[in-house]
Amino acid sequence: MKRIAIVAILLAASANSAAQSCTRSEIMDAEGKIYTLNSWQSIYDFYKTYGLCDDGGTAEGTSDKTVHLLATQWETLSQVKQIIAQDPTFETFFLKHINASADTLELDRIVLSASQQCLPQDW
Repeated sequence: MKRIAIVAILLAASANSAAQSCTRSEIMDAEGKIYTLNSWQSIYDFYKTYGLCDDGGTAEGTSDKTVHLLATQWETLSQVKQIIAQDPTFETFFLKHINASADTLELDRIVLSASQQCLPQDW
């Protein structure tokens, strides 16, 4: 009986995992959309549509766009706070994409902004 229960649990977990993965077509669509990520709302919309495709080149491209927005539009960070307030699951996605795979100069710029400037109003 224990074996049947274990097999049932493993099958359910496997089916759930398969249901939460990206198709090849979705991955191609996601990679094509990365170039349109030019605002926090567009990154959030991408997350809602392609969040399950967040791996490999898609994840790296999303990191590049996230870091670029932080580096060049620091004053818009309060928009991220508003999105997270409406959908707290976005916070993990957002933070995950601030990483060393992005442009080093832009990461340095973020550190400089964070250390020398106040956080945007309402953060």
